[in-house]
Amino acid sequence: MDSHKLRKMQSRKSHSWWWDSHISPKNSKWLAENLEEMDKSVKLMLKLIEDEGDSFAKKAEMYYERRPELVSRVEEFYRMYRSLAERYDNVTGELRKNIPSNLQSQNSGNGSDYGSEPMTPSPEQTPERKPARRKSFHRAAGFDVFLGSGGGSSDLSRKCSSGGSSSSSSDSGSESDNDASVTHPGPENGNGQHDELQHRILKLEEELVIANEKLRASEEEIRRLKSEVETAGSDNELLCSRILELEEAFFVSNKRLHTSEEEAVRMKNESEMLCDTISGLEGELVYVREKLQASEEEVVILRVELEKNRASEEQVLELEARISVLESEILDHQRTIEELTMSIKQSSLENAELEAAVLGHKTTIDGLTAEVNRISERFSEDIQDVEAETTDCKHAIEELKRAISNVCAKHSQEITELEAVISESTNACVILEAKAKQLEMENTEKDKRVEELNRNLDALMTERDELRARAESLQCMELHLEQLHREHARLISEAEEARKACEGMRGRVAELEETVSDGAEGKREAIRQLCMSLEHYRDGYRRLCQAIVNKRTAVIAS
Repeated sequence: MDSHKLRKMQSRKSHSWWWDSHISPKNSKWLAENLEEMDKSVKLMLKLIEDEGDSFAKKAEMYYERRPELVSRVEEFYRMYRSLAERYDNVTGELRKNIPSNLQSQNSGNGSDYGSEPMTPSPEQTPERKPARRKSFHRAAGFDVFLGSGGGSSDLSRKCSSGGSSSSSSDSGSESDNDASVTHPGPENGNGQHDELQHRILKLEEELVIANEKLRASEEEIRRLKSEVETAGSDNELLCSRILELEEAFFVSNKRLHTSEEEAVRMKNESEMLCDTISGLEGELVYVREKLQASEEEVVILRVELEKNRASEEQVLELEARISVLESEILDHQRTIEELTMSIKQSSLENAELEAAVLGHKTTIDGLTAEVNRISERFSEDIQDVEAETTDCKHAIEELKRAISNVCAKHSQEITELEAVISESTNACVILEAKAKQLEMENTEKDKRVEELNRNLDALMTERDELRARAESLQCMELHLEQLHREHARLISEAEEARKACEGMRGRVAELEETVSDGAEGKREAIRQLCMSLEHYRDGYRRLCQAIVNKRTAVIAS
């Protein structure tokens, strides 16, 4: 058992360092750097997503500015995920190409040793080997060596039994056949345990295939999410451009509204000024009319006085001059009245035009106000759509992040499980291979000794036949008995010695058969040790599965 433990430790040291350097985050600098970089990228992306602006315009501007950075982060996540998946595929591919190739080369060496043996199994035993080969065709690559070595030992036991049956017609041959039939069921039990172990390994390989399919599905999901993010980004760009256009139109409308309001105020002020001017002119017109009426009354009075006072020419001249002056003033006042009337008419026309312009500007202001309200409603709706798209993008990015973390965790867990299983399987194969080689060497030596004993036995049998022929010739020569009495006595003594030697050789053959049976007992003991080793490996595999289940529950709980 100590030698088995030592071999197990050596094989574990020889195979575990390669896995640790490629898979373990503590020993793989590349994997640790990628995981650290992914953590940093996740934190930066969360920071970019969680930052919010004060207003809708600020939010839209922040989203428009940070969208390329978010897209670059998603592309970086995808690149890192692809690199991890490719590294995982490369590691598993190298494992399948590396470890089974060494074991198959050792298996081919063992097969050449078997091919160099001169003896072949009997025709009755060849049909039993064909199903075994057909059965091992579907087995895992790492256990073909072990099953091949087991088959070789059973073939050697069959060769021993065939050699014993062909060399004798006595009871010793039947005893060797019985020993061979007793030792035969041992490898069948070992093969049954191997089949059970191999069934578990095939189950693990199927789980590996399922994990690869999940990996491909995750890659397709990531591509789909990336395309959705790009589509949402393009839609958001269109929405942002539309928002900018609406903001510009809103600004232009506000400017036009402000200009129209200023124009309306200016026209209103001008209208009020014109109204004041018209009222002033009307008052002045009333004053002039009153003055004109007073002048006319004065002219009438003067004419009356002129008619009364025709006596004085000076007064007449003075009155005529005064009348002419008053008439000129009346004409001036009439012209002033006409001018004021024209000014009033012109002011009335301008006032009407200003009122029409004010009404037009009011209509324009109402239309601009309605357009501003409509643009504000569309702007608020577009802002809500942008916020909804932003929320969807956030959810998509969170789902993508969760999918990436789940896939990374599953990959690391599957790699750890495969590492443990393959390490244990490799150690078991190395131990069983060493035992099979040792049994093979012992069986080869025993076969050589049995062949030598069979050759000696054949020589003794031929010598016995010669002696029998001589005895028959002696019986035929009874007529010459007296002449050949001494020779006959000598031949009888030689025959007696040959018989004794034959009995001695038979005893030697019996001893050798006992030695062969002891060798078969040794093989049975070796098979029992192999069964114990398989039981130990099975127990270790159960503990490993339990540890993996506990670790998985602990990871899920955390």
